[in-house]
Amino acid sequence: MAHADLYDVDILAWSEQQAKVLRGLAGRRDLPNALDLYHIAEEIEDVGISQLNAAGSFIRLILTHAIKCWADPAALSLLHWHAEIGN
Repeated sequence: MAHADLYDVDILAWSEQQAKVLRGLAGRRDLPNALDLYHIAEEIEDVGISQLNAAGSFIRLILTHAIKCWADPAALSLLHWHAEIGN
């Protein structure tokens, strides 16, 4: 799978792969000293982790609303919870 394809399909895997490559380059003497490859790698890795955390947050929200719908099917907020699940 090409790197661009991996970026579109799995940002976490892409960010981990890119960070690994950058860390491998960090010890090279032929690259400009101004490149802080270690911290650049961390920042790229954080992008993937951030996306993973955002997805987890949405899944928790969906499950929370689903449980609320199941637990109190007569609640005034039922339509809101259904809308949130659908979104």
